[in-house]
Amino acid sequence: EFADDAKATFGNQSDLKIWHDGTNSLISNATGDLYINNNADTIIKPANDCFIKPQDGENGISVIGNGAVELYHDNVKKFETTANGVKLEGNLYMDDDKEIRLGDSGDFQLFHHNTSGEARVYNSNAAGISVISDLVTFKNNASNKTLLTATNGGSVELYHNNVKKIETQASGIDVIGSIG
Repeated sequence: EFADDAKATFGNQSDLKIWHDGTNSLISNATGDLYINNNADTIIKPANDCFIKPQDGENGISVIGNGAVELYHDNVKKFETTANGVKLEGNLYMDDDKEIRLGDSGDFQLFHHNTSGEARVYNSNAAGISVISDLVTFKNNASNKTLLTATNGGSVELYHNNVKKIETQASGIDVIGSIG
């Protein structure tokens, strides 16, 4: 049994310290890495907040009592759980040839194939895919040429080499150029 601020120290020059400062419980490691090894599940179950700091003054993992779990990279929050799900700060990167699958059976998929360079949006459900917007534009990879534009309450335009060739109107269609 130790009083507040009394430290249990281990190793040369107190490499590992365990203590309670009167408010918080602390484990401090001054040498090498700190490992927690277990042959079963390892569960962090704080009654209050719990912080894992890879270096002094840096957050690594924060487990907030009755709240979020936050993951940090170089002291910048990148991922957190919320009451509505999860929130990602920054971009989501995945290895080539891996899929993002949504739905109970993974029937909606986003995929990038490394060898062919093909990207795919796929839905195995017969209901199809709906894009919901008042303006939809398809452009080339460089985003400097329009391929198709669809406007709510307006026209649908088809382009060839960034030149409009067909446009729908309330009375029908306009064809720009020859029909061949």
